[in-house]
Amino acid sequence: MKKLTALVSLLILLVGLSYFGYNSLTGDVVTIDQIKEINGIQYHFAADRVSMLRDDSDSKAVYGLLSDTHGQIEKTSYFVEEFERLKVDGILVAGDLVNNEHFSKRGILWTDQDEMETVLKSLGESGLPAFIITGNHDRLVDYDSAFSKLSSSYPNLINMNQYRVFDGDDIDIVSLPGYTDQRFIAPGAFYADQEYIRETGKYVTGLEDSIILLAHGPAYTTRSLSNGPGTIISGLDVGDRTTAEMMKHAGINYGVMGHIHEAGGLAATLSSVVVKPNTWAEEFVVNVGGLEDWTLLDGREHHGMAGLLTIDGEIAKYESLFYVK
Repeated sequence: MKKLTALVSLLILLVGLSYFGYNSLTGDVVTIDQIKEINGIQYHFAADRVSMLRDDSDSKAVYGLLSDTHGQIEKTSYFVEEFERLKVDGILVAGDLVNNEHFSKRGILWTDQDEMETVLKSLGESGLPAFIITGNHDRLVDYDSAFSKLSSSYPNLINMNQYRVFDGDDIDIVSLPGYTDQRFIAPGAFYADQEYIRETGKYVTGLEDSIILLAHGPAYTTRSLSNGPGTIISGLDVGDRTTAEMMKHAGINYGVMGHIHEAGGLAATLSSVVVKPNTWAEEFVVNVGGLEDWTLLDGREHHGMAGLLTIDGEIAKYESLFYVK
């Protein structure tokens, strides 16, 4: 009888997973076959994939880029308004939404949970599809709780920790949530180990457009270059080599990443070729930068930076945007 009961339970579980799906990051069962309308376009949410249910006549798309918002609400809103003005097709957010501190330097009581909700709400109010992952500062409990609270009011917030693939009209996105170096991960944030990174490559199956890897930490690119998207102030490239190898093996030509603030605005290919802003290229990894005040590797100071990514078929270009008070 015990064996029969166990067999029945297993069959129920398998049937349930075939209908509901499985979130490989959190281990949660998630509903599938849900269609949402975002900014006038229908999107199909199924297991770990989101598909745009529309094809237009061109091969061009423009996306706003954000990373390392670190609870800078005013600056987040500023760039979201810029993206709306520029009529982008969506927003890619490469993690580190919060500071991960309970008392903000802005002088108010600001828990990570409140900070996460406020950043996500700012993105949600745009109405634009926002594809979002966590970084090394973001506790999963805060992120998941904020999404649960806000998703019904803001269906345009797309949890790319849960949905690992976006199959779009002119671009496709594969996500790599969390961070790849366990030494710099806050308690409760997600550690993407080497096996997880390698497994990410399987999500390219069936994708036909230019593929973008949305990750928090940059891939390794520099080799003989002096500076690249993963270069820290000492001159060392701390970009992840496993991520770079996975991208090469999977045929992922573009990466949108952040984390290393001083390397904001820098882009290079995986074979160590510099790609300058507003230059069309067939591949590159770009570091978006962050919203905190920072000094870049070239000595320039900024008060917050974001970016734009333009895709036209099999080529793309990027540009940096800067916060102006």
